[in-house]
Amino acid sequence: MPFQELERALQAQICESVYIVTNRTGKHYIATPFVYGDGDGPTIALRQHGSGWALSDEGSALMRLSWRLSEEELEEPARQRKIADALALSQAQNENGELFLPMNDFKYGEALFDFVHSLLLVDELGYSEGAPASPELASHFDDIEEVRSFAPAPAISGPAKSGLMPMKEFKKEFAELIRESLPQGRLHFNWHDATWDSVGNYVVDCMVNGMDSPLFVHAPASNVQARDATITAYRFNDQETRGRHAAIFRDSSKLSRKVRSQLYAVCDVTFDNFDSERESIRGFLKSLR
Repeated sequence: MPFQELERALQAQICESVYIVTNRTGKHYIATPFVYGDGDGPTIALRQHGSGWALSDEGSALMRLSWRLSEEELEEPARQRKIADALALSQAQNENGELFLPMNDFKYGEALFDFVHSLLLVDELGYSEGAPASPELASHFDDIEEVRSFAPAPAISGPAKSGLMPMKEFKKEFAELIRESLPQGRLHFNWHDATWDSVGNYVVDCMVNGMDSPLFVHAPASNVQARDATITAYRFNDQETRGRHAAIFRDSSKLSRKVRSQLYAVCDVTFDNFDSERESIRGFLKSLR
């Protein structure tokens, strides 16, 4: 398949903001709406693989880890297992530090989603022990309190940073507000579509039913969670899991502008600050019929 046809297939299966660029040497790269927590986009190159195409990170994901971790830290058995778990999500292969995934059966959108998700999960492992080493990245990760998949960080005690409600408290009060506003029978917390996602890789904080189409409610408290919510919304659309999406932020002003704007783009309704907009959120939820 010529790469122009592949581009059209990806745009049809995902969105028009996915496109292919060709550099001066003739290499093809896929640009997507997804970014790492520091705002950089993952490198996703197209390379010939037999009669088809494969996705490659050209060694960039593990290179990013090596900038933040010592060789000893990178080779720790526990971290290597987590890298293997991240790659298993997409069945990507590690070939001398290059991560790549053949695209088969015309499921190009599914392959791209899962490959990007693997790259993002690998990158998160460099921050699983605490604050990033690089001061340039710190402003984008100042609210990291957990890495949702594979490597949860220790629970945070003491007062919230920068006046933020602690993450556990935010998630608890978010759930309580929804339960107070809607009948329990309409609520499904930590919901995923088991018809195509049996493992639960793409989860929404709460699915509200009882309407013509469901409402998928995301409650992001960090850059990582906002980015994961964006990926989940795109993935639902790709798999035709139809419904509206709403985002209730702990405090959107504390997130990277780029990560925040990408979630805005896929949501029908957003609330920027849970604490100050409680009554507006309650009114919105009670209006759902």
